[in-house]
Amino acid sequence: MRKVAIIFNLLLLLYACSNTTEYNNPNKVKVRSHAGCEIISTMFYLAEAKEYSLPGIGSYKHDLDENFDKFRNHPSIEYVRKLRSNYSISYDAPMSYAVYLYNDLTTKIHLDSLKGRIDGRWKPEEIKTFYKHMSNFERDTKYLNYFNAINQTYQKDISKLENEINKAVDFDWFDDFFKGNDYKFDIIFSYTNGRSNYGPKTNINGEEHFYAIIGLREKGFGKISLSQSVIGLIIHELCHSFCNRIVDNNQSELREIGEKLFEIYKSDKNAADYYNSPNTILKESIVRACVACYLNKHGVYNPDCDNRQGFHWTEGFAAFIDREYKEANYQSFDEFSPKIISFFENYKENN
Repeated sequence: MRKVAIIFNLLLLLYACSNTTEYNNPNKVKVRSHAGCEIISTMFYLAEAKEYSLPGIGSYKHDLDENFDKFRNHPSIEYVRKLRSNYSISYDAPMSYAVYLYNDLTTKIHLDSLKGRIDGRWKPEEIKTFYKHMSNFERDTKYLNYFNAINQTYQKDISKLENEINKAVDFDWFDDFFKGNDYKFDIIFSYTNGRSNYGPKTNINGEEHFYAIIGLREKGFGKISLSQSVIGLIIHELCHSFCNRIVDNNQSELREIGEKLFEIYKSDKNAADYYNSPNTILKESIVRACVACYLNKHGVYNPDCDNRQGFHWTEGFAAFIDREYKEANYQSFDEFSPKIISFFENYKENN
């Protein structure tokens, strides 16, 4: 395995953040790789899913093709193609499944209990059938042997970056902003995902565990570097675990609002095509506003990026949250849901 220099993917977020404070977060967040994320990402890569088809490390892509290209027509990969075409299982849906796996690919809870905990595109029968296919793929390819070898290559850099991230990110802000501490954070490096990043969570025995799955990309030579733009990306993905449920729990109230926002978004010629549904636009909108609140507190939020990408309401939404949410002393961000709906309703009526 050829060692190359790698950095976090900066595809979505190029927030300006001038804060250079070091925070005291000893062992608060673990940074690691994850076998479940990698094997599922690899299966979707072999199935030619576009969002999993751009590994950011050139030599890693070469190794991936060299080891697994002959399995592109494996029955398990054909099944993945079926999942995408028949059930739209793509983008974040596979990663919502992956975080419920241990590194030996056993499940953290019984498969029957995954329904309702992972992305709703997964149906009970597909949850079980996919697990059988994934196990067969691992058996036939010896994937875990490959993953363990890759892991040894990058482990030193991952350990170093864990220390840097815990100094650079104010994780206590999440407790203060979202109100609560009954959860844990993990940051997962994905060798395969390259240009894609996700923010899933697990809920086991009442304990929530939030993940930022970050794709890796190479840039020249040298050691891993951590930029302020990357900090924005980490915060963004972790916010998804808090914000997505606002949309999931208020589907009827937000349906027409989401459709209107999606219409406005799609009318912008600069809007990207990877936000492809009203629900996705709503979730992304809430997350971006929360990230803006973080950056307003710790540095300087620059709305230009959000405006260029079609989210013209982010700056006003963040100001609304700073004013209405903080001053009213809500007990949780979930409790603030009616005000979020009210903000979007007003925006819909005036645009």
